[in-house]
Amino acid sequence: MTTRKLANEKGDGGKGNRKKEHIRKKLWRPKTKTGCLTCRIRRVKCDEAKPICQRCESTGRKCDGYTTPSANMHPYSIAYTPPQLMLPSVPGLDLNSTEEQEAFHFYKYHTASELSGFFDSSFWQFEVLQASHTLPAIRHAIIAMAALHRKFIVG
Repeated sequence: MTTRKLANEKGDGGKGNRKKEHIRKKLWRPKTKTGCLTCRIRRVKCDEAKPICQRCESTGRKCDGYTTPSANMHPYSIAYTPPQLMLPSVPGLDLNSTEEQEAFHFYKYHTASELSGFFDSSFWQFEVLQASHTLPAIRHAIIAMAALHRKFIVG
């Protein structure tokens, strides 16, 4: 295990302007999402053997087993089914096919909100949609992004 010291590096010659030193006691590692409950609680690597893992067996511990994967863990594992209802047409928007209408609808209700996580939400959810009414290139880009996003989710 290594430690790192962080300090003010302005080179003030130690005249009292130093920030408090911070010593990291444990190296950062990504949290595990798999493994038996016993190994996860102990924060040790689990070999994930079933029905009981070898680490628990070799140390004489009771292996508490594994959790079932939840929908929260993998949000894209749920298959997308397009709406079966007739989609309302957007006035002034020239969408040539039902597929384009579905893709536009998917962008509006799914893709735009996903993109908003990285950028200003009003840009993807309002400004781009407004621009798509007058600029065919943006409309085609929206349809393409939504189709790719839906394909990514469905698999």
